[in-house]
Parts: sequence; structure tokens; C-alpha cells
Amino acid sequence: MKRVLNKLKNWIDREQKEFIRTFLLSEGFGFCLCLSFVLGYRLDHYGNVSGWLIQSIILSLVLGVIVSSVLMLFWMRVYDHESEHSKDTAESVPDKVKPSVWIISSVGLFMIWLPVWLAYFPAVFAYDAETQLGQVISGVYSTHHPLLHTLLMGGCMKLMWDFGGINAGMALYAFVQMAIMAVTLGWVIAEAHRMGTRTLWLCIYGVTLVLLPVSSILSISTTKDVLFSAMLVVCILFINRTVHSCSKSDHIRIAVFAALMICLRNNALYALILSVAVIWLMFITKYIKNRDFIKPLVIALVLGCIAGCFINTGLKLMLNADSGSPREALSIPIQQMARVDIQCSDKLSPELRADLEKILDGSVNDRYDPHLADPVKKKVYMKEPRLFVSTWLKLGIRFPGQYLDAWLYTTEGAWYIADVSANRIYGTGTASGFGYLSTDVRPMPYGFEVQPRSYLPGLRGMIERIVSDNAFEKIPVIRFLFAPALYIWILVLYLHYMSVIKERRGILVMVLPIAVYLTVLMGPAILIRYMYPFMLLIILPVMNTGFFRNGYLRK
Repeated sequence: MKRVLNKLKNWIDREQKEFIRTFLLSEGFGFCLCLSFVLGYRLDHYGNVSGWLIQSIILSLVLGVIVSSVLMLFWMRVYDHESEHSKDTAESVPDKVKPSVWIISSVGLFMIWLPVWLAYFPAVFAYDAETQLGQVISGVYSTHHPLLHTLLMGGCMKLMWDFGGINAGMALYAFVQMAIMAVTLGWVIAEAHRMGTRTLWLCIYGVTLVLLPVSSILSISTTKDVLFSAMLVVCILFINRTVHSCSKSDHIRIAVFAALMICLRNNALYALILSVAVIWLMFITKYIKNRDFIKPLVIALVLGCIAGCFINTGLKLMLNADSGSPREALSIPIQQMARVDIQCSDKLSPELRADLEKILDGSVNDRYDPHLADPVKKKVYMKEPRLFVSTWLKLGIRFPGQYLDAWLYTTEGAWYIADVSANRIYGTGTASGFGYLSTDVRPMPYGFEVQPRSYLPGLRGMIERIVSDNAFEKIPVIRFLFAPALYIWILVLYLHYMSVIKERRGILVMVLPIAVYLTVLMGPAILIRYMYPFMLLIILPVMNTGFFRNGYLRK
């Protein structure tokens, strides 16, 4: 203890301003982390936070001191480490990934996931699959779901129709998607290896992709979020590469994967636009001293946005597709008004109550789910935008606490590590196929039904106990590995670390993940498939942090 206190005193004596700065950053992280637990506990046990917000903030500040104290001891070692090696040069990094690592990782993941595909043969036909294939069957398309993904799934069905109908088509889709995910994540591991990440940590990351059922189940699930997650992670890792070594080929890849992101999720465009604005602001404010790489990066992202919009527009015109409803983007405002209707309807004036009932299509007592906007969202009246906006503003001014509670409830799974709502959004149980992940078989019109034919029913039953019965919730500590919010806080801690050591390029790399996360916080619910890219992105702090690498962070 005496030795630690002496080191702390020496640090303060040497760099008083640096010590204060690090303490404030650590206190900020500790406060935010503790606040997430305080608010989450309050929501789960008392049903609101708005009436206890000031007390929550004060309590989080106090608890944050404990977290910041632990972090300060850790950063003290970092400071000594950086001082000792300040004259060392960064270990040289190869320009390309090692093909053998890429191939071995990809083949290994594919072969380990293959039994899961056989257990759920022909595919996990869940989420929005029936709606998208319904568009292909009817020929009436909508941009509510990405047209590129709809055509990809429909193309597999049509290609294999004469060889086994829709079952063969979905088997082909699952096989192709599983191969794409294996190759992509194999490249991610190879890229981390290229950056000098120690083999131990690469193996740990690989084990998480294998033992946690998230990747194996989602790799064969008919949802666009899987391919979107892959494109996002690859795009971010290429951004990470280009901020250290400017390369024209990397800029082209960034543009391509940015375009694919837009083609696979509608909210990707908003995230990319926000990212471009923030990165450009970093450039004009000279936030980063050596900023020659920023202009080409911004150009690449802008070109990717243009290309993605061009492809989407072309597909919409070619298919004569209808525009999707704005309800999805307005999920949080809808939830906020619905909560006011539930909690405070007796406090509304007759005129305001009438407007609210018109927008919500009557009372929502039997439809409101605090963690899921879909039941209310489906019947919302959207033909008078001015009425919608004015009513939302009036209610927000009068009931700001209810609006805060509604938003926190809907997004709880994205920031509260102990949350269980995300594990049972649609229910639980093997019989229904609902739980941590959806493994149900969606109904299709006559002649297009998907018939599950498990070749490994024992394996399927074991996985179902985990992802549908949520058996993992009964295992202490391990249960938190399934919490998507855990991976968010790992990334936040990494961002905090980048701020402490003043690695501003590392902060820039985190701009796009943050922007995507903000779009998730405006969605209708927190589902594991929405959070999947962040679970994959924990490789970023591993490959960029000296503690996990064979070399040290670049100066």
C-alpha cells in the first residue's frame, strides 16, 4: 500500500495537470457506469426514474468515486508504462493480413457453425423473413425493409425452387450467409493478428464467436442485421487502418462497405451522415495534429453514402417499391406519448386527450409494452404530421419525466448490464421459439411454408434451452456475457482509455460506432440482433491497446 501511495504522490508531483485531467475523465466514466446501474435498478423495481432523478445523479457521483479510484490505480501503471517506453518506436505492422491466419480462422468458424445449421435446417426463418419473402411472392415491394436483402433472400428461393421449394432456398441463403460471416470474422481475426494482437486474445475472441450462441444462430438467421453487422465491423476496421497508414485501396474499401451498410439497414445513412459531420468538425478544429488522412476518409464516406443511396433509389424505381412508413423512425416519440396516455390521461385537457387518442387510435391500455414500441406503433395515425408533432411537443413540455421514463424503458437493454427485458421482448420458451434469440418459424402462405427438418435434434434442444428458455440467466457471472450492454461499456471504457492517453485517432475511429449506437437508441426495442455489431466490435480495443498487443500504441 505504501508503495502505491508513493507512486501516486510521484505522479501528482510530476504531472499535476495530467493527474487532475485523468481523475476527471475517470470520474466521468465512473459516474456514467454507476448511473446506468442506478437508473436500471430504479426502472426494474420502482417503475420510473423521473421522480428520483436528482437523487440518482448524486448517488452515482458518490459511487463513481469508487470506480474512478480503481481506474486511477490502473492509469497510474499506464502512465509509468508510457513513460518507460516513450522513446521506443512502434513495432512495424505488415501492410496485409496473413492469408494463412485468415483461411484457418474462416474455415474453423464455418466448420464449427455447420452443426448448428444442420440442427436448425434449413435456416432460422425468423424476424422479418415472412414479410420480405411475401413481397417477393406478391411482387409488391416496400422500402420498409432493405430491398437488396429482400432480393437476395428472394433470389435464393427462386434459384432453388425446382430443387426443393422454399426449404431449399432458405437452406441456400443460410449456407451463403454463414460462409460470408465466417470469411468476414476470419478476416477480422487476421486483421487483429496483423496489428500484433497476442495469440491468446485472438483465441479468446474466437472462442466467444463459437461458445456464445449469438454468432452461430444469427449466421443462419434470415435477418438483414447479420450482414449489416459484418459490413459495419469491416468498415470500422478499415477506418482504423487508414487513420494509421493512408492507402487509396483502403479508402475504396471504406466507400464500398459504407454503401453496403446503407443497402442493408435504413438507419445506416443517418449514422454515416452524422459521422461525416463529426469527423469533418475534427478536421476544421484541428483536433488531430497530423490530419492529412481525414480529407480522403471523409471523401470515401461521402462517396459511400452517395453510392448506397443511388443503389437504393435504383432498386426502388426498378421494383416500383412503395416508401416505408415513418413509424419506425418515430418509435421513441410514439412510446413517449403512449406512456403519457397510460400514466397521465386524467390530467389532460379534453382537446389534448382527443388529439392523443386520434394519433394513438384510441386507448393503449391493452397495447402498451414499455420495452417494445411495435404494439402501439402499428396503429398510430400518421396522415396529419402537423398534429403528430404539435401533440408530441405539448405533451413533452408538460410531462418531461414521463418522456424520459419511456425512452429509458425502451432502450434499457442497450445500457443496463443487468437488464433482462432484451431476453424476452417477444416472450420465452422453446415451444414458441422466443427468448434471447428468435428461433421460431414464421408462417408463410400455402405452398410456401418453411418446414424445419433438424438433422441434429439433440444439439438443437440444447441450444434452445439457452436462447429460448434463457437458461444462462441462472448462471452467475456467465449470464453477463450474454448482455449486449456489457460490450457497450467495454467500448466506452476503450474510448475512455483513448482519451486518457490522448490517442485522438483512436477516438476518431469510434465516431461511426457511436453514431450507429445513437440510431439504435431511437429504435422500437433493444434486440440482440440490433446490438450484434457492438458485440463483434470488442476486437477493436483488443487490437488497438498495448496491453493486448506484441507492441505498443503508436504515438
